[in-house]
Amino acid sequence: MLTHYVATMSDISERKAAEQEIHQLAFYDPLTGLANRRLFMDRMGAAIKELHRHQRCGALLFVDIDNFKQINDTLGHYAGDQLLQSVARRMSQMLRDTDTLARLGSDEFAVLIEGVDSSHAQTIQLAERIAYKLLATLNTPIVLAEESVIVSGSIGVTIMVSNEHSVDDYLQQVDMALFQAKSNGRHGVCFSILQCRQRCWPM
Repeated sequence: MLTHYVATMSDISERKAAEQEIHQLAFYDPLTGLANRRLFMDRMGAAIKELHRHQRCGALLFVDIDNFKQINDTLGHYAGDQLLQSVARRMSQMLRDTDTLARLGSDEFAVLIEGVDSSHAQTIQLAERIAYKLLATLNTPIVLAEESVIVSGSIGVTIMVSNEHSVDDYLQQVDMALFQAKSNGRHGVCFSILQCRQRCWPM
């Protein structure tokens, strides 16, 4: 009887471990451990509902590492992976526990700031402060392949208010803002022109 009990407990533990691994692969980026696109989209949808329910504001930021392909080509893919892991750790450390940081693709990250009990203008100021902290974090030297490398980033920002827009609307807005930031010479921040007057600043 005892042998059967031990075997059963072992089976349960193995099944739970397998389920946890499946969950990790489904919702988290294997390289950085950050939320992946699927989990980020789920949290975006939930955040928009909360904004409407509690009449709060939020912000969405897209962060793109400038000239990442050049780093990959020059130092190799292993160094590129190390860079992404380092950037992910640094950004995670400077964000609030309630913020969601995700890796959406190659060198593109997203930050979801929700539950802000502030006015639209104050939320813009908060998002601006966070964006520049992120840029400063990116600009800190990183040792890759025995070389000290300094990278820069471009950041697009959009402010989320109530449920005026859908998830796709906000994603389109922030993507346009990121495109503008990169078009302005990179290493800067640009807010969505659809929600506030165009605000673009180089670092």
